Amino acid sequence: MRNIIRISFLVILLLNSGNLLAFEPLSWVELGPDNTVIARHIDSSSKCPTIKINGLEQAMQARAAATKNYPTISCETVLPAKVKTVEILGQKLALPKKDPTRLVIIGDTGCRLKLGAPAQACNDPHQWPFAKIAALAASFHPDLVIHVGDYHYREMPCPFWDHGCFGSPYGYNWATWQADFFDPARPLLTAAPWVMVRGNHEICARAGEGWFRYLDPYAYPRTCEKFTPLYSVPIGNITLYVIDSSSAEDTSAPAELVTVFTTYYDAIRHSRATTIWIATHRPLWTALFPSRAMNSTLQVAAGNNFAPSLQLLLAGHVHDFEAMNFANRPAQVIIGNSGTNLERNVIKHDLKGIDLAGQSITQGLGIQEFGYLTLEKQGSSWQGQARDDNGKVLANCQLAGREFVCKTI
Repeated sequence: MRNIIRISFLVILLLNSGNLLAFEPLSWVELGPDNTVIARHIDSSSKCPTIKINGLEQAMQARAAATKNYPTISCETVLPAKVKTVEILGQKLALPKKDPTRLVIIGDTGCRLKLGAPAQACNDPHQWPFAKIAALAASFHPDLVIHVGDYHYREMPCPFWDHGCFGSPYGYNWATWQADFFDPARPLLTAAPWVMVRGNHEICARAGEGWFRYLDPYAYPRTCEKFTPLYSVPIGNITLYVIDSSSAEDTSAPAELVTVFTTYYDAIRHSRATTIWIATHRPLWTALFPSRAMNSTLQVAAGNNFAPSLQLLLAGHVHDFEAMNFANRPAQVIIGNSGTNLERNVIKHDLKGIDLAGQSITQGLGIQEFGYLTLEKQGSSWQGQARDDNGKVLANCQLAGREFVCKTI
């Protein structure tokens, strides 16, 4: 028994060294502020490769050099406005469409290994289905993927007796990012451009270093930053605002945080965009815990005073699927069910009548299953499908005006 324990700890230490697992170079396209389109690349090489844009080669810029804990180089190139083809190491990159009509939204994808919580079976695709979800979502052939945050969940070691997660890397290093996100996400990362939203697992005290090395759309900072500034991304005639709510307090509203988010909501209210969506990590409301103020910081900052053109709020953080509509608010959809352990004790599937911060849900649906959301544009509206981790449609939804109505099949 002692030998088994020693071997178990040795395996865990080796896997946590940062570079044990083989890694094939990976390239993808990310949408950023000021209409920027960014080609990103991760490689175990010591230098960045060349990138071929419209048939012409040029050097990629090093975003973050390899270190002991992150033995991969992160590279990037901001693409020109009239880009037609992009290729890195023979891989053709998926480029944004002017009017995307097929979207995939996922969130809270990592495998949960956290102190005080039951260890998730990272080695079991039924109990941690993110790789399966990513492959199925890629087969949908999306024009755009939106991840609403929380990529990194393996913070603590797997108990050595637990076969479900035995051998898993953990902690804040490349091996964990590789296992929790980059390896399982690969088919979906290469299928379409992405919008990356920062989650509370990517704050500076947690996996912030990896977030800024690999995923944040702004220039790489010298030190971890508490907030990623507000920015917008065009989705055809829709303006998608990305709010970094990773540090927003759920159950209190500190004045200094309220000031930050009030500035964001004021900017959105003054936008001239005719149709606005918001992608953020923490939802303003959740029907899962109706007695708990969620999110207090965002609720105080918004003050129930939303831009009239704000149609839809996309969020994660709560590990289920929730679609909710109100008489005098934009619709909100929570997609926090794409991999990490699901929430327990869901109130009910029919959310109608639940009061959230002074307004009742007029129509709503909650789903307690692993899955993701697909959206297809049809005329002036969007048809949605809440899918499970086998791709099966659990509910059909329609976004029209400020209502995102979902009905189970």
